[in-house]
Amino acid sequence: MFRYWFPSNRQYIEMANHVQDSDGDGLLDATEELVLGTRADTDDSDGDGLSDYDEIMIYRTDALVNDMDQDWVLDGYEIDHGTNPTDPNDTPHLRMLVNNGSLYTANTALSLTFPGLAADSVELREVTYSNHYTSTHTLASSVFYPLQSDQGEHRILRAIPKRNNGQEERSSIHGSVYLDTTDPSLTISSPTNGLITSRAWINIEGTMVDTIQYEEFASYTNHLTGPAKVLVNGKRANRRTPQDGFIYDRYPLQPGTNFIAVSASDRCGNTTTYNLQVVQDTSSDTTAPTADLEIPANPATYGDSENLYIHGLMDDETASVSYLVVSGTQTNGPYNAAAMETTHWGQVGLFPGANTLSVKATDAAGNSSTNQYNVVRDTNFFFEITSPTPYQVLNSTSVTVHGRASSDFLGNSILVNGQP
Repeated sequence: MFRYWFPSNRQYIEMANHVQDSDGDGLLDATEELVLGTRADTDDSDGDGLSDYDEIMIYRTDALVNDMDQDWVLDGYEIDHGTNPTDPNDTPHLRMLVNNGSLYTANTALSLTFPGLAADSVELREVTYSNHYTSTHTLASSVFYPLQSDQGEHRILRAIPKRNNGQEERSSIHGSVYLDTTDPSLTISSPTNGLITSRAWINIEGTMVDTIQYEEFASYTNHLTGPAKVLVNGKRANRRTPQDGFIYDRYPLQPGTNFIAVSASDRCGNTTTYNLQVVQDTSSDTTAPTADLEIPANPATYGDSENLYIHGLMDDETASVSYLVVSGTQTNGPYNAAAMETTHWGQVGLFPGANTLSVKATDAAGNSSTNQYNVVRDTNFFFEITSPTPYQVLNSTSVTVHGRASSDFLGNSILVNGQP
């Protein structure tokens, strides 16, 4: 039975408004000091995460005892996690957070927290592949713990909570961390440092190896860790290749000397940086690139659809390709083509009737060439594919093609890539 649970105490709690409430908890100072025995200078006398008012007026727990049911969990933590602070058999899971929940560290100095734990101290046991260590620490909002060696490996931490001068203890709370103090190794295979080129862009390729095998740690923690990341002037390399390789596609070059910083960083922030210089010099490049079309043919007639999808090849993979449609005094474009290696593609808008489609390829030196194609948009009939949609990505080895055609095509065979 609590000292303040008598009907007459309600009258003290509801005392006249002119009496002071210093801590703003809804309980008057006189009531806290003379009747309840709680503190008037703080709204949570026992530090369990519940205000004195809520403990007395709502949850009916003891405002002077932070763990009412003695289950090693603070009453406020139990309320927040949906368990009963007066039932020792209804208890939330307790956990250890290492460096605020980090899985990795590059520093042997750790900060350990135990949310919701009601204890006086913790006995910490550090377990490595070859040793184990034991030390006792007073429980505070954060417990400082120094790892016992700087060898990079997985560390398992076990905390045994204690109270009443170490006379009582509960089952251990586990945590873990991976100590990594070694920088990844980084090798650049392309380009060579000091390269002089007339290209508009280059691929940056190399290998990155991290000495710590995070996949091994993942087997302990059930976390997907993944490899260290590679950045090129702050932007992530967009392709990984076998045997720890990486590629940064299409790094754009500016005229003159380009300074490129390639860095590899692991999960702990250990970083290796390789600095490159690449010179773009187009002064001796006088040859224009060329780009032609496989689709459409030249000449070609299409039905009444404004959209025309284009596909073609070019002889310089670094050239920029654009499309322009002209019909009389009307123009659509220019449209910038998409490209991969020596293939380019895109979409243009056709005008009704005759159209001249120009395909222009330009290199970094400003050399350019243009090919022209005659395309007719005949508004008297329609013939188009409705499914799949243009550039649709499919996870299949085959696809069913649907479309629509005007009556002009009745009785005619329709072929898809040569197949009926």
